[in-house]
Amino acid sequence: MYSRQMKKGFLLSFASLVLLLSAAEASFFFWFPRVFPTNFAMWMTDEALHPLLQASKKNIFPSHYIALLGDSYAAGMGDWATEAMNKPMARYSSADLLHEATGMDVVSFGSAGAGSVRGIVTEPVTQLTYLRKYINAQLESPEWVLIYFYEGNDLYDNAAYFHYSFPKLFDIDKQFNEKTYQQYLKEFAIERDETIRIAVANDRLKHWPLLDQLNQLFRLLIGLPQRSIVEKDTTFDPPWIFGGASTKSPGVINKI
Repeated sequence: MYSRQMKKGFLLSFASLVLLLSAAEASFFFWFPRVFPTNFAMWMTDEALHPLLQASKKNIFPSHYIALLGDSYAAGMGDWATEAMNKPMARYSSADLLHEATGMDVVSFGSAGAGSVRGIVTEPVTQLTYLRKYINAQLESPEWVLIYFYEGNDLYDNAAYFHYSFPKLFDIDKQFNEKTYQQYLKEFAIERDETIRIAVANDRLKHWPLLDQLNQLFRLLIGLPQRSIVEKDTTFDPPWIFGGASTKSPGVINKI
């Protein structure tokens, strides 16, 4: 039998270990992205959390910000990133450069290799949906959106995506009908896309009390009001992304 003194010592050691690991985890969230933004942003984040962990903004949650949509270059990958890999503090992406030049928060929702449909529609909607549902229901929409399109690379990716997905919904002869194409984008890129359906309808977390407690701890650490994902389910129902396109400036959308 263990003595009472041994039990107390064990409990104190265990509690100290838990506190130490919790402090390390919290410090990692705030400290690491600022010290090693290049490697962290490119290789060490879950894409759903990626927008919150970028260094091109003043606080964790962006405010009055510019959103970048697209694939590789919007995500910050390319020649500059290759040159910056051995320079952890290098400002390698356009998000960093825009942030420094304008003083505004800049957030990239880009995803490497995604092509235009996924990079401009699916990934941004998925990430905003997830963040608003599980992290911060009051997360702002961007004030400005810059869309990246790199002709040679993106046309190839888009053609592959189109020929895989369009025939699943419509006759191929209707590919040049504008209304049909818009409907295809809406249905396939948003309503039927697996990643978005998972982000919007994933209720498995409700059956995992530990994850709910961790969610509340996370909110406490970053200063948000306590909100249980078990008690309240705030699904973000995104409007059709192209519905708010601005006619004042090509390539700019005011709202997502």
